Amino acid sequence: MLFRSNLPAFKDFTYSDPKFSWKNTVAPTAILFADDRLPTKFQNTVFVADCRGTIYNFKLNSQRDGFVFRNSDLADNVADPDDDLSEIIFAKGLGCISDMKISPYGSIFVITHANN
Repeated sequence: MLFRSNLPAFKDFTYSDPKFSWKNTVAPTAILFADDRLPTKFQNTVFVADCRGTIYNFKLNSQRDGFVFRNSDLADNVADPDDDLSEIIFAKGLGCISDMKISPYGSIFVITHANN
């Protein structure tokens, strides 16, 4: 068992709880912060991929320290089994995603183990 006192000390580090979680297990595998190479509608967006082949699209708030949701189901920052996730699902069915990058031309490249 690892105790907090055994953790390495990192300068200027402060722990915070996750900004979003899923009630049922999801295995996040990659994260991509949008930049100006992507279309304007994706600015201030964080893309999170999982090993189920889904890419989620989270809109950042103006302080860039939390998310903005139109759907009140997501306002608690937890994806419950009965919540409508259509607002945050960007793509699905891609296999186990291991990485994402933005190309110089504004496309998102996705590395996936399509057949797992």
